[in-house]
Amino acid sequence: MNAYLPSSPHPALAFVNWQEVTIFSTVAVVLGLIIRIWMIERTHGKIREVLEKRVAQRTGELERSFRLTKHVVTSVSEAIIVTDEFGRADLVNPAARRLFGIAMDHDETNDARRVLDESYPEIHELISTHSDDIAQRRSFTIDVDTSNEKKILEISAAPLDGPLHGNVLVIRDITSALSLLEMKTRFISIVSHEIRTPLTSLAGSLDLLDAGVVGVLPTQAAELVNVAQESTSRLVRLVNDVLDLDRLESQRVDLTLGEQTSGTLIAEVFRTLQPQANRKRVRLVAEPAPDTFVADHDRIVQVLLNLIQNALKFSPPSSTVLVTSLRVNNEIHFFVDDEGRGIPADALDGIFEPFSQIETSDDRRNSGTGLGLAISRGIIHRHRGRIWAENRSPVGSRFIFTLPLLPKEP
Repeated sequence: MNAYLPSSPHPALAFVNWQEVTIFSTVAVVLGLIIRIWMIERTHGKIREVLEKRVAQRTGELERSFRLTKHVVTSVSEAIIVTDEFGRADLVNPAARRLFGIAMDHDETNDARRVLDESYPEIHELISTHSDDIAQRRSFTIDVDTSNEKKILEISAAPLDGPLHGNVLVIRDITSALSLLEMKTRFISIVSHEIRTPLTSLAGSLDLLDAGVVGVLPTQAAELVNVAQESTSRLVRLVNDVLDLDRLESQRVDLTLGEQTSGTLIAEVFRTLQPQANRKRVRLVAEPAPDTFVADHDRIVQVLLNLIQNALKFSPPSSTVLVTSLRVNNEIHFFVDDEGRGIPADALDGIFEPFSQIETSDDRRNSGTGLGLAISRGIIHRHRGRIWAENRSPVGSRFIFTLPLLPKEP
């Protein structure tokens, strides 16, 4: 009987060297790590290459943007001064250096700061102003003496955006422009005065002839006198309109503000224009709002006269001119509606320009000077309001202007 013997290990395992197995495993792990590291480095290299290309591209874009900005700043005719948060000039472009007589042989800002601080106290005080104060002022004019010559400078200011603190000043020399404007104003005033004086005598003489002071005129002579009276009146209106427009454009119109109601203003204009409406067989209708607002009585009456006269001029017989007012938030809106042929779409934006008139085949004996709408726009803008025109459907036109309910600084 055989005794029980434990099973012996597999013959193949009898010859395994476990030390060699351990070394082989370690080598395999190390090789795997090396391959893994190589793959990671290869991936990182590709990523780094892409990032380097993007950085190079972005750097090139920034360099081109910088060169373009520098070219613009150095080429513009306006003087540009950039200050830091302490009011020190960090950038003074060539136009500013020429304007203020600063040496242009180097780009250092110390020389610019010294000249501005020592020679131009007005500019020094301005650029030393706190950013918030400049931001509130935005645009203004100052007088300075440059090279023994007095100049008037228009300055637009804005605070720097972003992480930098300071201000950007854009300066224009408007001395010549103001001089030309003053010459134009003086010329218009002199010419208008020289024209108005003989016109007054001419109108008076025609009125005397029409009244029969020298005897009853023959029918043909009386008709000629009437034509001369109408032409003289139109010329007087033209002179007055030119003067009004010049005063509005040069901001020399002082407003006499007071509380007004649209009903009172519209009724006053209707009383003046009712005979003209009766001759044309046009009905005048008013629908005013009860609200009071602050405006210059005479100037708003002038605007309403211009707009309603235009509506009557282009209204067919048996039609209606409707004048309404309506409160919208903090404004009063006026509407002048007619039932005429309307305004060509391409003329809506230009009808408020001086001497702009819509050409028609109608008889133009009663045409205006072409300044009424331009004057109306100037008056409304002086009141800090808005004015525009629209076409109605199916026919007719509508003129709209707005006025603030409360007075604003003109």
